[in-house]
Amino acid sequence: MTKRLILMTIISLFLSVEIGHTNINSSEEKFDLSNGEINPDYHVPGLDLNKVIDPVYHEAKVYFEKAENYYKAGNYEKALEYYTKCIYYFPKSDSDGYIDEEDQQSKTHRLKVIKSTNLDIKANPYRAMAYKQRGNIYLAMNQLEKAKKDYINSLKANPNYAEPYNNIGIIYFRSKLHDQAIENYTKCIELKSTLWQPFINRGIVYNAIGEYDLALKDFEEAIKINSNIPITYISRAQTYFLMFDYEKSIEDLNKTINLDPKNPGTYYSRGFAYFQLGQFQQAFQDFDRSLKINSRNPSALVFRGVLYYRMKKYELAQKDFEQAIKLDPTNPHANRNLKRLKAEVEQKKMNEKVINRIEKPVKREETLKT
Repeated sequence: MTKRLILMTIISLFLSVEIGHTNINSSEEKFDLSNGEINPDYHVPGLDLNKVIDPVYHEAKVYFEKAENYYKAGNYEKALEYYTKCIYYFPKSDSDGYIDEEDQQSKTHRLKVIKSTNLDIKANPYRAMAYKQRGNIYLAMNQLEKAKKDYINSLKANPNYAEPYNNIGIIYFRSKLHDQAIENYTKCIELKSTLWQPFINRGIVYNAIGEYDLALKDFEEAIKINSNIPITYISRAQTYFLMFDYEKSIEDLNKTINLDPKNPGTYYSRGFAYFQLGQFQQAFQDFDRSLKINSRNPSALVFRGVLYYRMKKYELAQKDFEQAIKLDPTNPHANRNLKRLKAEVEQKKMNEKVINRIEKPVKREETLKT
């Protein structure tokens, strides 16, 4: 494998992580949005969720809290329903206090009520959070336009809300609009410099555009804010990979393993670094550990197969290459290595047959002489 191809394999593992969401392939698949959420306490400047700012917003608070409970329980369909109720709630007047998003007649009525009662639709203190949370679900479901619209509406409801800028940055990064991603991460940092997430996300963008020194600065800032976040060290290790500084990569991956010893990707990445340094025994141990945690990683199987080949354990090498192909039939490295291995094993068998044919007459002649 070329260094370029191997690095791209490693980078693809790192870039699958964006702080602030979890990717979902199917809306029917059960997924967990609680891990790595941008701001677990859902804090909005000036809002204390334990107090009711105004009694007229009590129902909005109820809607929001119901949505949060569904969200944490993994019932995202219900969570979306109640975040939407919260978003479109306004104090009761001659309406029932909740307007359906899609009901144009109700929208018109709502505007009349607001005008007559001199109420601002943005006054609902839970609206910004509900928009952001609903946007998080849409982002996790890869419905980027819906997510972006909700984040923008969240900021309209509260211009000083930092977190939506981070997630808008994620959307731009996924769309490969790096300048816009950096701009939004920076805005998030300007509003709330105590968040580690936008520093990491901005550092990942800097990695993507080759600005490694800026990436390292951002990861260092994230570590200053919270030194116990594994993804910070994984992200910085990625930068060192790209700079071909494998020793420093290993240092950061060691820290990651101390914080999260059950992550198979970290062992795989450290194994790759050891492999590049020619420390094959350590590399083998890490690929083996990675596969014990997750046996369905084709890349780890390929590397372990290569190391089995170096040990002349050809049957085990073949087994790993074949398993990698079973998991990923188009994997070029597994297919090429398996083909090469089979050819070499066949050639060895042919050579042994030739040697046997030569040695048999010689042995007979020696026997006759004795």
